[in-house]
Amino acid sequence: MRPLFLSLLALSLCGATRSAAQVIRPYPIVVRITGYVGPKPEGVKSLERWTVDVDGAPYTMHVTELQPIGVDIAYWTILNRLEPLPIAMTIYGSPDLLKAFTGASPNVPVVITGNLELGPGPVSLLLRSVEPKPET
Repeated sequence: MRPLFLSLLALSLCGATRSAAQVIRPYPIVVRITGYVGPKPEGVKSLERWTVDVDGAPYTMHVTELQPIGVDIAYWTILNRLEPLPIAMTIYGSPDLLKAFTGASPNVPVVITGNLELGPGPVSLLLRSVEPKPET
């Protein structure tokens, strides 16, 4: 009985060493993504270049900022999860939000807020808002 208890204790301690920022949650994560749909201006650095699917059509998105909201997850954990996928995610939303995304002007940054689902199966983003990035 004692060896079994020690084994279970060791397993539970091994899991405790992971930071909460490294764990992908099975429920949707609210994210704020800043970037460019289509081409980006010369000289602008991006964190990642994603190919996303909207109504069966591929779109290129250059991500310049990625901020999980209300959870202790590091943005690079999300980037690493999406990195090997040829289509990073499928984007869903109301027709108006999808039109705002697909009709975004090239070389103009947009700010997207939505629910990111990273569970088993395809990754999806349900749009909450798509707006031009305010000038600073």
